[in-house]
Amino acid sequence: MLLEKLLSGRIDAALLFDWEDRRTHLPATLRSTALVDDPADVIMHRGHRLAGRARVTLADVRAETWTSAPRNAICHRWLLSLFAGSDVQPRIEHWALEYDTQLAFVTHAGALALVPRVGRPELGPGLVAVELADSTIARTIRLVWRASMDRAPAIGALRTVLGEVVEHLGPGVRAL
Repeated sequence: MLLEKLLSGRIDAALLFDWEDRRTHLPATLRSTALVDDPADVIMHRGHRLAGRARVTLADVRAETWTSAPRNAICHRWLLSLFAGSDVQPRIEHWALEYDTQLAFVTHAGALALVPRVGRPELGPGLVAVELADSTIARTIRLVWRASMDRAPAIGALRTVLGEVVEHLGPGVRAL
């Protein structure tokens, strides 16, 4: 939808989230620059048996209960990709589009959630984020604009400001 708006000139720029296995093909009339790699962490209750670990593997979480975005949403497919190639699928018992609601399921139902760092709301005192050992579970955030606007001052300013913002996103988020 955003790409259609860009192509039609209804918007000048957009942020695009690309997942490692689902890169968006851009037509020649659009330009982009990668801003940041945004890895996902497993969010769990502070009392969970894995909460004290620095990182977890698929083997650690394969039998856990999960909360996820609705079926076929990009974040749902991301969770499924974590389990790709294994003999199990994630046991998803709670569904919510918003990360805040997923975190409520983590807090009150003991589920785990796979949430990217940049998109993650502040964790409450009862929750912890544990890094995934599989660093390929990450998305790339890109700025996209129409090629005809390459020299537009607004696009230049936006690129500059977003570059500055990226430098302050926090630990583990990789500026590109």
